[in-house]
Amino acid sequence: DELGYKGVGFDAPTVIAFPKGIDPAIVKKMEAALKVASTDPEMIKISKAIKMPIVYMNAADASKLVSESVVKIAQTLKTIGFQQK
Repeated sequence: DELGYKGVGFDAPTVIAFPKGIDPAIVKKMEAALKVASTDPEMIKISKAIKMPIVYMNAADASKLVSESVVKIAQTLKTIGFQQK
């Protein structure tokens, strides 16, 4: 349930995005840095304290998650009868 709507809810992941056409080497470098950061004991401690788990994903998996989330959010908006004004 989400904000009083029964049977409705979804996660809101945070992702880092780059412009289309960015040098793949930059993406790989960022993937490596984020993977290291996601296992850092201090980062894990902070994420637990603020109740925001760290879930590392590479660029391909994160892109897939965002695409799937867009579909789920659209379905949720339809379910609750949301209409853009």
